[in-house]
Amino acid sequence: MRFCIFDFMGCRNMIVYQYVSLANSVERISQVLLKNEKTKTFTILDLEDSLMAPFDVEATRNKRVNGRNKLHELRTLLENLTYVGLRINQCNSEDFLEDIACLKKLKKVKWNFFLLPKIETKKDIKTYFEHLPSEAYNRICFLIETKLGVVNLNEIMEFAGVKGVSEIHFGMWDYYLSLSKFPFPSQKSSSFWNDVKPIINEITNGGLLYVHTPFSKLLDYKEYRAVVAKVANVSKGNFGITSLTNGQTRCVLNFKGGDEIELVDRTELNVNEQAAFLVGKFKTGNYTYLVDENNQFIAPHEFIAAKKQLLDGE
Repeated sequence: MRFCIFDFMGCRNMIVYQYVSLANSVERISQVLLKNEKTKTFTILDLEDSLMAPFDVEATRNKRVNGRNKLHELRTLLENLTYVGLRINQCNSEDFLEDIACLKKLKKVKWNFFLLPKIETKKDIKTYFEHLPSEAYNRICFLIETKLGVVNLNEIMEFAGVKGVSEIHFGMWDYYLSLSKFPFPSQKSSSFWNDVKPIINEITNGGLLYVHTPFSKLLDYKEYRAVVAKVANVSKGNFGITSLTNGQTRCVLNFKGGDEIELVDRTELNVNEQAAFLVGKFKTGNYTYLVDENNQFIAPHEFIAAKKQLLDGE
């Protein structure tokens, strides 16, 4: 087990991002924005996956319309914040153009960054930059989260340099969905790190900052810190970490170092039984995402993968 000593005063640098769904109330979103402004934590307001209702196009559209409406309600606050960014929808979707129209109406909001999802090719990058209002943001972060995006990572990084982009965020849920995997590997497994270490190395060796995928065990702060230590060592210390809750944010803001995550590969139980159990939970609650009885965050992508597993197993 390797130990990480994190030196905030030396050459190491960690950026903290917290995802906040626009499905939350305006009051709740405002509270998190103001708290993160004080701690210099970057908030990612999310118009994309946290507003996705799996297999329900109409419900997804309505959730995203409501999300954009909340941005207008938050306009005055957003105009006076420094540490807030926005994840918009994928550039080939109808929602992307609606997002762009919304941004153009929020003329006085200067976003710290835009997070651009599901980048797979140079064409995707060009499409984003052709539509984004250049005066509306300070910087851009690319989100690589599919098999094709990882295959084309070197080309994407070269184009990132041309566009002045210095950060690449890896997203595990869309990535494993694109690989048709179920169940998704845990960040405690060697299979996860066998997949992710080459991605981290390629990004950091290319001189860009790597931003790690969210950690799903919402209250397991010890394991979360051990994952952060692992990312710190693999990335050689300059990296971004993402959180899903206020508690996770507090946990990493206080990070000074510690033992890396100890990898354990468990034997999976009956995969179809796991898939049926998860599909049943999502159907019962009509969820966008799920937090189970063990405080584990389950993304809609894993529900989609579970349903595909059952269909393929018939």
